[in-house]
Amino acid sequence: MIKGCIQLSARPNINNTVNMVPVDHVARVVIASAFHPPCTPLGVAQVTGHPRLRFNQFLGTLQTYGYDVPQMDYVPWSRLLEQYVNEGNHNDKESQHAL
Repeated sequence: MIKGCIQLSARPNINNTVNMVPVDHVARVVIASAFHPPCTPLGVAQVTGHPRLRFNQFLGTLQTYGYDVPQMDYVPWSRLLEQYVNEGNHNDKESQHAL
């Protein structure tokens, strides 16, 4: 998502939360669950991030790191993405879009 926004030079206005955690935390939960399985009937361990970021916060960090990616409403942003995909030949690796 980050790479695609950089390629489009724009980021969508999405206020949904992003449930993401560092990979080392996930690894710790997997190991802990292997040694101490969950007591639930299905034996499922839930890994959730707290506090959860919003997409606007997450993608807003691009500006912090010097990328010129202004925020725009989702519908115009998705049209910009469609326009990029529909234009020209995108068979080489440099022009293929991350999204």
